[in-house]
Amino acid sequence: MKFISQFLFASFMFLSACSRDNNNVVPTNALTSVISQSRWIVSNFRKEGNDQLFLFGGYRFTFGSNTTVTAERNNGAAAQGTWNSSALNGKSILFLDFASTPDFERLNGNWETVELNSGFIRLQMGTDGSNLLSFEVNP
Repeated sequence: MKFISQFLFASFMFLSACSRDNNNVVPTNALTSVISQSRWIVSNFRKEGNDQLFLFGGYRFTFGSNTTVTAERNNGAAAQGTWNSSALNGKSILFLDFASTPDFERLNGNWETVELNSGFIRLQMGTDGSNLLSFEVNP
C-alpha cells in the first residue's frame, strides 16, 4: 500500500509540473534564419480586428542580416525600417520599427511568432487574436 501511495504522489507531482500551454515554441535563431533567407509578401494583416491587408498590396519585404527591413513595390515606392528577433517569456518575438512611415507604422511593435516554416510566418500581437500579421514567401 505504501508503494501505491508513493507512486500516486510521484505521478501527481509529475503531472502538476507539466505545462498546460500547448503553443508551439519557435526558437529565436530559427526565426532569424528563415526571415532573412527570402523575400516576403504580407498575406494577412489585422489590426484591432480590422482587415488592413490592402495597405501592403504589392510590397515585397526583405529582412537584411544587418537588421534593416525594406518594403518595395514595382512602381518604386519603398519604406525602410529595422527589425530584430529575441525571446520574451519563452516566446520568439519579431520586433518591427518603421518609425512614423505612413501606414507602415501600424506594423511597429513586438510580434509573437505563432507559426514558422520556410514559406510562411504567422505572428500575433497580444492574446485576443485581433492583431495578426502573416508573411508568405514572394512567389
